[in-house]
Amino acid sequence: MGFTHLHEQVTDELRGRTFAALYTLTRTALLISITAAAFVAAILDGKLPGIFSSGIRSALVLGGVVVAFAGAITLWNMRKTFSRPHIPEEALRTFEDASDTFTEIRGRRRKERE
Repeated sequence: MGFTHLHEQVTDELRGRTFAALYTLTRTALLISITAAAFVAAILDGKLPGIFSSGIRSALVLGGVVVAFAGAITLWNMRKTFSRPHIPEEALRTFEDASDTFTEIRGRRRKERE
C-alpha cells in the first residue's frame, strides 16, 4: 500500500528523490534495530519466567508485538480507505467501456453458435 500511495501522490520530478530517501531511512532503521536487538536480548536474558527466560526469544516476541501494534495503527488509519475506496472518474469510464466490450463479444459468440 505504501509504495503505491507514494507513486500516486508524488510528482515525477520528485519521485526518485522520495524513494531514495525512503530506502535510506528503511536501511538505517534496519541497522539500528539489529543493533538494538542484541542489547535488548542481553538485558532481557533471564529476567522473564518460563519459555521467555531466553533473551533472544523475549526480544523476538517484543519485536513481534511492536510490529503487530504498528500494523494495527496502520489499519486504523486506513479504515476510511477500505470502507469507501476512491476510484477516479476516468477509471470508472474505462471499467464501463471494458464491460460493454466484453458484453458485446459474448453477444457475438452467442449469435455465432445459433
